[in-house]
Order: sequence, then C-alpha cells, then structure tokens
Amino acid sequence: MSGRRTEESAARIEQAAMLWAQDKSHVEMAAALGISRSAVAMMISRNRERFPERPDLHAAERQRRIDLVLPLWPTGMSVVDIADKTKLPRDAVYSITKTRRDLFPPRGRVTSRPRKVSAPSLSGKPLTGTPSAPPSSFSLRSVAGGGPGSAPPEFPEEGALRVSRIAAAFRPLAGAKPAALWQACGCKWPVHADETDPLTTPTLLVCNAAPMIRGRTAGGQAVLSPYCPAHQAMASGEAEWRAARAKERRAA
Repeated sequence: MSGRRTEESAARIEQAAMLWAQDKSHVEMAAALGISRSAVAMMISRNRERFPERPDLHAAERQRRIDLVLPLWPTGMSVVDIADKTKLPRDAVYSITKTRRDLFPPRGRVTSRPRKVSAPSLSGKPLTGTPSAPPSSFSLRSVAGGGPGSAPPEFPEEGALRVSRIAAAFRPLAGAKPAALWQACGCKWPVHADETDPLTTPTLLVCNAAPMIRGRTAGGQAVLSPYCPAHQAMASGEAEWRAARAKERRAA
C-alpha cells in the first residue's frame, strides 16, 4: 500500500512541477491536481529542487505600470487623466506616484480637466462619495438668502467681493468642530476646513454644530432642523442673517 501511495505522490509531484514550469498559480495548480491550495504549498515547500524560484510577477507588473505613468508625470496631467490615458486603475496610479517619490516628485497644484459645474449654482452637484445628490438647500441660491426655488437677493457688491462673501458661507463657524458627513450628529451644512475653493471643490465635511430646534411635537419631543441656527438662517433667508451680512459689509 505504501508503495502505491509513493507512486501516486511521485506522479502528482511530477504533474505539479510541469504546472509550476508553466507559471501556474497555487490556485490553478490546486484545481488541476484536485487538492487544496495549502496542500500545493506544502508540496512545493518539501520539494524545492523540483520547484525552483520564479520571477516576481507582481514586481514585473509594478514596473510595467511605472513605465506607463513615468512619461506622463512631467506633463502636469492629473492622476485621473493619467489613469484614463493608460487604462490603469486610479488607485494604482495614486499608489505608484506616492510610494515612488524618487521617480515622481511633487509637482505642486495640478490643473485637472474642467469641472462640469454650472455657475453660479452648485445645486444638483452630488458630494464625492455620497450615493445621492445633496438637498436643494445646499445650492448657492439658497445660501445667498432665499429659500429653495426663490430668486437670489440683490447685493451691492459685484465681482470678486461678492463671490468671496458667498464662499465665506461655507467656512466653519467659530467654535464649531466640523466632522465627516457620515459621522456628524449635528448641523449638516457643508463646510471647507482647508484652503480649497468652496465654489468649485466638493467637500465631505459638515458644520456639526448643535442643530436648531424648530418646534415640539404634541408629546413635547423636539423637532430638530438639519442645520444649526446660523446655517438655518442662511438657508431660509431670515432677517437675522441679512442683518449680520449688512453689518459685515459696513465693517469691511
């Protein structure tokens, strides 16, 4: 009986060695031999003379990707554009350029393809990483003073000054600590905590200040607004916010 098992084992090792020479993976070898992947690994480990070291296939693939990305990096193309041109996954291009700084030095701010955003409203533009579009109160029209669907109010400022004041509505409030949209328990007003332009750059951060109480149910339970009092005023165009804006203009 032991002699028969030895013959079967030798025949299986011979077949496995042939598959190994054909650059088959452990999974493919296991399927062809009718054994488990761990059994294949043990067979290779015990018979190293029949299974010589093979070239690192992952290293070859990484080098192929580097060769594709390297000529495009100095041109100033963004990671998204490079991925589209080379047909590589975006996360692969990002990983290559971050881990091989000797080949891909920082280039400063890169100008990517134009954003398809209509001016002056960002309503209908979904936040990155969210499954659905944000509510209509996130549009610049409602931020500028009127409720959703209403006409924007007239401001005496024109040009860059007016744009800067609208953008300031998306900056964090004093004393409030912004949080990621999926972690926030308070105000859901989108804010930009860094130096990015709120009018052209999406964000996943929200105000997270204590929400405003809009009323109470018959049982005394509080009915909360999705926004804090300050941002609710911006969304609703209330007089208090208009007065604060007027005070800002006088101070400027």
